[in-house]
Amino acid sequence: MYTGKGSVDVSDLGVGADFVLRLARGIPKHKNYKLFFDNWFSSLDLAQTLSDQGILTLATVRANRLKGCALESDSKLKARGRGSYDWRVETQSNAIVVKGYDNKPVHLISTYAALDPEDTCRRWDGKRKEYADVKRPYCVKEYNRFMGGVDLADMLLELSRIDFKSRSKWYMRIFFFLFDLSVANGWLLYRRCLAAGQKPMNLLQFKTDVARALLSGASLAAPKRGRPFSDADTNS
Repeated sequence: MYTGKGSVDVSDLGVGADFVLRLARGIPKHKNYKLFFDNWFSSLDLAQTLSDQGILTLATVRANRLKGCALESDSKLKARGRGSYDWRVETQSNAIVVKGYDNKPVHLISTYAALDPEDTCRRWDGKRKEYADVKRPYCVKEYNRFMGGVDLADMLLELSRIDFKSRSKWYMRIFFFLFDLSVANGWLLYRRCLAAGQKPMNLLQFKTDVARALLSGASLAAPKRGRPFSDADTNS
């Protein structure tokens, strides 16, 4: 959790990279452990630093952090169709940079996952109103495998987040975040446990039912006024 300037080590890699390096301190070096993170943290320099420590990485990355790596333009990839991609290898860290195009372009960087084995996945075609097979490099499949749940959780939290704007009670923001996350995870488990053919309620309906259940629970006992009795009082 980011708690402000000065809460993490300062390096020339940036705040996001400093977070990753701090959390990676406890990871055994040169044991082929893998780290996955999104584009808020990643850069070529971070991939190089972790590679020097023997830690493998796979992450999405922002185009302006690729140090001028020349990849095909968005328009060319779009013209080639969904599933098209271009790639380059950074020689110093041996990291591969892949730019793929689905509904929009996305950049990935990895020091262990490359293009092969390539496979296909089912994706919804909004124009044709049907599912279509789209080719997918191995690094994309691997990223979705390990980061897909994190991205899904972020999306679900944004759908019906509890809005809390108090600045004085900052800890309540953490509480409501954890509460929202618990409800979202509960909804996913609820959907998984449904009988075949049973229509699930949406997340908002599920959250409303949770709120009603909490409100209809046993009421809290009102605190009694005055000094509470102690054992010494009752024995006197």
